Amino acid sequence: MIIFLYGQDNFRSREKLNEIIERFKKDGKNDLSLEIFDGENLEFNFFKNALTTLSFFSSKKLIIVKNLLAKGSTKLLEEFSEYKSQLDSKDTVVVFWEEKDPDKRTKLFKFFKKTGKCQEFKLLENYQITDWIKKELEKTNTAKTGSCLISSEAQKKIAAFVGSNLWQMKNEINKLASYKLGRIESDDIDTLVASSITSNVFDIVDALGNKNQKDALKFLHEQLEKGENAIYLFTMIVYQFRNLIKVKSCFGSAAETESPQSISKETGLHPYVAQKTIAQTKKFSLTELKENYQKLLNFDLLIKTGKIEPVAALDLLIIQMTS
Repeated sequence: MIIFLYGQDNFRSREKLNEIIERFKKDGKNDLSLEIFDGENLEFNFFKNALTTLSFFSSKKLIIVKNLLAKGSTKLLEEFSEYKSQLDSKDTVVVFWEEKDPDKRTKLFKFFKKTGKCQEFKLLENYQITDWIKKELEKTNTAKTGSCLISSEAQKKIAAFVGSNLWQMKNEINKLASYKLGRIESDDIDTLVASSITSNVFDIVDALGNKNQKDALKFLHEQLEKGENAIYLFTMIVYQFRNLIKVKSCFGSAAETESPQSISKETGLHPYVAQKTIAQTKKFSLTELKENYQKLLNFDLLIKTGKIEPVAALDLLIIQMTS
């Protein structure tokens, strides 16, 4: 049997892969019946031997092949294509797992899609993310003493902050669950989530305020290269400009001399975020902040309607704001 797992959401696809492996182990299969290969370094003969040689201890075998389509050599892909009619064995489960979206035009992709038990993992939509957060928190509660719930407002806020990056979302949920028993509220998200993830965006906003296009683009692409999600970075830039407008509207030019505590009390911002925001208010006039916020809204609409890719939107946004 062939199982084919792929898609942009490699958090959930890897979860599914681990679930298959754990189920296989729990069924009492010997370790010799499980083999895992990396497509980048795989030699076809090793795979073929694994497929055709059964263990003395088990009549079934599980073979995992990771990133064959994305990282396999041209020669390896040709060998698999020539052998594809023999891949679907009743005695062996072969799981082909792709970390990212593979090229859907290839012969092997079409074969896996047609022949295998196929599951595509697309990035979750906003409404799906809030449901996912609730379910993950329930899992976390099961694994620890005590339990905590999360308000609808807090769910929406953390979903807006982190976006579809479920690897980071899982870390934030674990942090929240460890921090608080009982009900997680919107203020808890400001305290524990916003104060940590906005730190990556302050450098970008500082560079925008200084009209330093080169640094703003440099800081942006450093975060992207580290694996940060472009939608998440966009969301956090929107979040910080909203904070700047809030502080500037409440205090005007006097914001620069106010204490983080007083601004925090007045605006509801976490003191850490308030402190960072105070320093940035002098870089923008209120008019400029509102103009930039309108640009953000315009690009947000373009991204959501699929008219522009998120990374391209961020690049163009920075160019417009620093021109």
